[in-house]
Amino acid sequence: MSQFECWQKTKHVDVFDARLFYPTFCLNQVYENFNEFVLFKKRLAGAGPFKLLDIGCATGEISRYLRSFYPHMQYT
Repeated sequence: MSQFECWQKTKHVDVFDARLFYPTFCLNQVYENFNEFVLFKKRLAGAGPFKLLDIGCATGEISRYLRSFYPHMQYT
């Protein structure tokens, strides 16, 4: 089975898209456990408006997380 075929399986959706239904505060707690996001927030502390290009996996979770902290961000 190819990687693409694995992504289409119901089990993948159940595991990886489950965060779509998390309340924002719970989603934030999940991402705060990743060092990359801790460093990202430190780097952007006090930043003015900025642009961010994300080539993510299209679930929208990272966008929702970032918008909760940086509503002025232009996210593409």
